[in-house]
Amino acid sequence: MPENKIPLEKDEQKDFFKYAKDLYGIFPLLEFLLFATMSGSWLHGSKTQRMKQVASEKAQGRKNGVADVLCLIQKRGYAGLVIEMKRREGGKVSDAQKAWIAAAEKAGYYTAVCFGSDEAIDTLNYYLELA
Repeated sequence: MPENKIPLEKDEQKDFFKYAKDLYGIFPLLEFLLFATMSGSWLHGSKTQRMKQVASEKAQGRKNGVADVLCLIQKRGYAGLVIEMKRREGGKVSDAQKAWIAAAEKAGYYTAVCFGSDEAIDTLNYYLELA
């Protein structure tokens, strides 16, 4: 990738999970309890097909604004860790995401909006008390 090109959010998230996999030896539960919610997955097909897919997913419990990454390991007095991933530059947090993050905070989760994989890795290290 050219140096001046800003990585996509999905690529930042891949880099984050590649790093997290290296921590499984220290925190074996990460393999099971650190995961992507896939809330931002792309819809495919015609407009009608996409609308049907969204309706089906909402009927199955999909919610707007759910953060990208969840860690269900209790640390630092929190119920778990919530990370909303954004591109290093230009990433914006939607109103639905802000509301979901606020609700997660009220429920006792440590939350962070991370602009790029480096911020997400730093957040995970802090949360797991590695930094």
